[in-house]
Formats: sequence, C-alpha cells, structure tokens
Amino acid sequence: MEENYSLVDENSIDVVDEVETPAEKEFEAEPLDEVPSRKKAKKELKKERKRQKLRFKYLEKPDIKYRGPLSYRHLRMLAWVALAFTQMSTLNTISMLFFPDNTILGPIGTIGIEYLADLTVPLFMIATFATILNKNKTLKTALSFYFAAWLGVGLVFVLIYHRYVSGALTILKGTEYDASVYFGDKFGAKAERNVFADLLALTSFYFFLTYEPKKHFQGKKIFFFRSLLLIPLGVAFFSYYVKVQSNFDRVELPFEVYPFLTTKPPLLYFLFIGISVILKRKERLFKKIGATKKQFYSYTKTNRNSLYVSIRISLLLFIVSLIDILSLIAYIIFRLAKDPNPGDESFLIYFTDAGNYEIGQCMGVMIAIPVILLFSYNRKFEDRTADLIIPIIGIALFAWVNIEGIYQIIRRIFM
Repeated sequence: MEENYSLVDENSIDVVDEVETPAEKEFEAEPLDEVPSRKKAKKELKKERKRQKLRFKYLEKPDIKYRGPLSYRHLRMLAWVALAFTQMSTLNTISMLFFPDNTILGPIGTIGIEYLADLTVPLFMIATFATILNKNKTLKTALSFYFAAWLGVGLVFVLIYHRYVSGALTILKGTEYDASVYFGDKFGAKAERNVFADLLALTSFYFFLTYEPKKHFQGKKIFFFRSLLLIPLGVAFFSYYVKVQSNFDRVELPFEVYPFLTTKPPLLYFLFIGISVILKRKERLFKKIGATKKQFYSYTKTNRNSLYVSIRISLLLFIVSLIDILSLIAYIIFRLAKDPNPGDESFLIYFTDAGNYEIGQCMGVMIAIPVILLFSYNRKFEDRTADLIIPIIGIALFAWVNIEGIYQIIRRIFM
C-alpha cells in the first residue's frame, strides 16, 4: 500500500482535492460549532435588545409630569404628631395602675391611638429614605440623629418612672417603694414607645446594605462590611424575643430595660428590608445596562422614579397589612381547632395571645397608603430652616403630652 501511494502523481492529488462530494459541501456549509454559535449569537442579540430597551426606558424616555404634592416634611410632621399622641397610650396604662375603672382614654380612644401608633415608624422611615435619596441628608447624619433621639427618649421614660410613678407609689404606700421589676412585668410592654430604637435599627441596616466605604473594606472585604447588617436585625430579633417572653410572664425584666428595646413587630422590619432591597436592585440594574453613577443619580431625581418608589412602597404596605390580617385569622382558627367551644371570654383571650406574639399589629399600616401615593421623595427645599424647626416642635409636643398626662394622673390621685 505504501508503494502504490508513493507513485500517485501530485497533480492528480490536487485534482482529486478540488472535487467535493455533496457530503463534504454540507460539512463545510454547516461547521460543527455553528449551531451553538448561532444560539449564542441569538442569546447575545436578545440580551442586547433588552439592555437597549432598558436604557431607553431609564435614560432616554421623557419624564412624566405627575409629582406627588407631599414631601418628606409632610411625612415627618404627621409622624411627630402620631408619636406625641401615641404616648397617651403609655400614660393611659400608668393611669390604669391607680384607676383601673377610670382611665384617661376610653376603649375607642385606646384603639384609635394604637392604629395611629402603627403609622409612626413607616412615616419617619420613608421620610428618611427620601432625604437620603435626594441628598438632603447623609446616612451618617441620620444615624447620629436617631442614636441621640433613641438615647434621649429612653432616658425620658426612665426619668418619668423614677420621678413620678415610683414617687406616687411611695406616697400612696407611705414608704419607699421600688416597683421596678413589678412595674416592668405588668406595664413594661406599654413603655415600648421609643420608636427611635426601630428607626436606628432600620437606618443601620440600610447603611450597611448600601454605603460604600472609602478607605476600609475594599474589594472582596466589602462582604464583611455588608454582613454587619445582621447586627441591627439581631437586636430587633432579641427585642422581639424578650417582649414575647415577658408578655407570657416567662421572664422578669426591670422597667428601665423596656424603653430601649425596639418596638415594632417583625413584619414591619420585612417591609423596610423590602424597600431597601428594591432601591439597591435599581442601582444594580443601572450598572448592568452600562449606566454611569451620574446617570443613575440623574434618574433618581425624575418624577417617574418617584412615582415608581411610591407605588412599590404602597404595594408593600398593602402586602404587609394583608399578611398580618391573614396571620391573625389563621392564629384564631388554630386556637379554635384546639378548643372548638370557647366562651366569649376565651375567644377574647385568643386575640390577647395573638397580640402577645405581636400578630395583628401591622394591620394599621394600610392607612398610610393614600399618603404615600401623594408623596414624592424628590421634592427638595432650598431653605432648610423648617427641617430644624419640625423636630423641635415635635419634641415640644411630645413633652406637652407627657406633662399633661402626668398632671391628669396626679390630679386624679389627690382629688
């Protein structure tokens, strides 16, 4: 075979090579790697079209005209009013210690105040998001303010207890009376009105989720910085656990501990985790489509994004309220399944037990939806004086409600 091969003329080989069979032609027309390459090309083309569509939507599409009439200032004013009047619930509980049958608030007033309390943290936190997004306030400034407010309000609660409540009990009993553990056990939950504990925890979470360190935690080390967001969530979970155990008389804590715990149920934390994730994902989306930071910040100033954020927050408020309502119904059904023939009193106990687990305490956030739909986070003001005056008025209103409530209690004691 070798000998015959060597006698073949080179020209004949060239001629034979130029003659292509149908199979060879098909092979050359359809290379083995063409099918996957075509699929890859189609995928890339589809991806590019989607990217261009998103770029047009976010960077080139004309802005809408609608902009909500309410600004972060309006939300803050409503939140301060809600905070001041929810303090009446705490004073009402203190009044119950002396006058069980003749409290400051009636049953309807108590329910109304509780629903008003549900609005405090959402309104404060959404206003904070607004000031951060429109660059009116930095995250560090917000953290400093909420830390100072958390510490100050907590100390005010402790001062009120030691100066007035404990003193009044001493007068009534005719001897020095230390009811710290007893009062904390019976009424400590009502002292959980320091909403700045929640605002501090939520702002800390958002800080660790979104802040870009300038010197430390660079590169892959950013993971360790992001993981610090577990700290405020851990504090909130610990506070919730302690409150539930205290509600069922499983632990006894001094009254002085309660004003420094977070106040809101886990569902409200899920609400703001959702808002934080939505804002963070939008920033990542802009990176994906090749937009610059400058383009992203320009987009955050648009009415389109303002309306988008308001609608998303409203949707989350509705979902949280609905989950809370369904959770309450499910809990009552579960308890009824264990005891199918309860009396009227037993049925009310089921609602009390659900409240001990903080189930049914987020239903009221649905009330905030109309306000949020009329809200635009990108409304800014050149004159910042009002931003300083509103907290001062809010603190003054908070103090006035406390002073008036204490006056009413003392007046009833000596009349």
